[in-house]
Amino acid sequence: YCHYAQGRHDQAIEMCRKVAEWQKKDPATGRIAESKNKWQALYILGQIYHSLGQPLQAISFYQLVADRFSDAREAIDYFKRKSITLPEVTRVKPGEPVVLPLQSRNIAQCELRAYRIDLLKFTLLKRDFSGIVGINLAGIRPEYEETIKLGEGQDFRDTKHEVTLPFEKDGAYLIVCRGEDLYASGLVLVSPLTMEVQEDPVSGRVRITMKDVDGHFLNNVHVKVIGSRNAEFVAGRTDLRGVFIADGIQGRATVIARKDSDQYAFYRGQTELLPAPTPSAAAQVPAEKKPQAAGEDRRELLRGLQESNTLLQQQQIENLRQNYQQQRKGVEASKAF
Repeated sequence: YCHYAQGRHDQAIEMCRKVAEWQKKDPATGRIAESKNKWQALYILGQIYHSLGQPLQAISFYQLVADRFSDAREAIDYFKRKSITLPEVTRVKPGEPVVLPLQSRNIAQCELRAYRIDLLKFTLLKRDFSGIVGINLAGIRPEYEETIKLGEGQDFRDTKHEVTLPFEKDGAYLIVCRGEDLYASGLVLVSPLTMEVQEDPVSGRVRITMKDVDGHFLNNVHVKVIGSRNAEFVAGRTDLRGVFIADGIQGRATVIARKDSDQYAFYRGQTELLPAPTPSAAAQVPAEKKPQAAGEDRRELLRGLQESNTLLQQQQIENLRQNYQQQRKGVEASKAF
């Protein structure tokens, strides 16, 4: 381990192999005894190859000690885990190439399908995109489909890919990728719309300003806003300044805008608006009191003041009593200044 810690990997590997392979036969019983440090040596071999970026060798040694060291099991899971991900939203200006970033791990290939959708109607089915793959798309013909080679299936690292999609028309495209039994989904917006959003966490107000790619303000754009804790959308159209305001938004805001029939903009907020009280805070809220008779509130106030004054007087009397009883010898250092 000291060789390993000092970066002398060859010496560390040689020493650990000797310890792991050492055996001695008991001449009396004929039994074969192994090194007491065999399993530690195998575990260190896994760590060495791990640090050298040789996952196959690291996994082979980690597997030998996985039932003895939890870290070895976790390291195997780290190398072997599978994933496929897409960005939630990819925005592309009209006329620009549509390039979709795709990230995968330990998946050889995936099937990609793209569906052209009406984003406003789509949001009525799913207020967020966490369950896109759960929507039944059977019978709907994809706008585009492709099988993409991602790797060898045992890359043991994240691999990044750029998928070029042949979208020329403005619109919203739902992208669904399947690699083995894993799914990933995302949205591609080919649109000249841009959206600026201001959020007030205290009031729950969301202010949306719509512009085109040249920075001109756009009026009469259809906008829908909903919070993660709202039951209904707040919908309307932008005014002559390109502004639409939604009040009472609770939780994280989702904003969808559409101009004409196929130009969209999308926004997902990360700020919690009108935060819900925690259970502990809610428990501390006093129960609603019945209306008091005339003059009762004044008597209640006087009663509280009298109780406070009584406690204060008792404390002062006690302090004075202790002061009389205390016998001071000499002068305290703090009193000398």
